[in-house]
Amino acid sequence: MIINKNEKKKTIDEATVAEIRTRMQEISESIIEQVNDRINDMISEVLNKSERSLHNNSDNLGDKYCDKRFVSHHNYEMYYNFVFCI
Repeated sequence: MIINKNEKKKTIDEATVAEIRTRMQEISESIIEQVNDRINDMISEVLNKSERSLHNNSDNLGDKYCDKRFVSHHNYEMYYNFVFCI
């Protein structure tokens, strides 16, 4: 039985290419996972900051837009709590 050297080299090259493709796929998946994790972290940070900002602004808006002229001083606190703390 005579083995053709070119066939043997071709088989080795195909195996090497398949191994390289597999490794590249693993690396790509790892990179994508790390990027997705970082994006999720960044989105969480932005959402937390915006929620805190909205909460702080809602407290300030309550004081700014509550028209005290139409509410007696005695009932102001009860009115404020009812309107802005629901």
